[in-house]
Amino acid sequence: MTVENKFDLTATTRVAIPIIIDLHERKVIWTDLSLKGNPSTNNNVHNNLSLTTIINKSMTTLIKPNLYDLLNLHLQARGQKTLDMNEANVIFAVNDGIKPTDIDILVSEYL
Repeated sequence: MTVENKFDLTATTRVAIPIIIDLHERKVIWTDLSLKGNPSTNNNVHNNLSLTTIINKSMTTLIKPNLYDLLNLHLQARGQKTLDMNEANVIFAVNDGIKPTDIDILVSEYL
């Protein structure tokens, strides 16, 4: 058997919500949430139902920018657009510079 998908859960809190699995839409929503509160009751979904419902609703209805919009926001805040690659300090392209598949760079530097 081969592992197809995995993630490492590390949190210094007692309550962590790393993902929401939407069975109806068949998708995984990355939340990466750690709640700092120390629950006064047993830590389970039933005792945290109202908080869990609010978090789930907010994370599943959150409107996130696509990659194009995200990079345009950075462009507006920090630079000028040029079509001449020789003038560019940073290049975002499918085959040159920072590519859409460079997830580590995009997450660490642009999110």
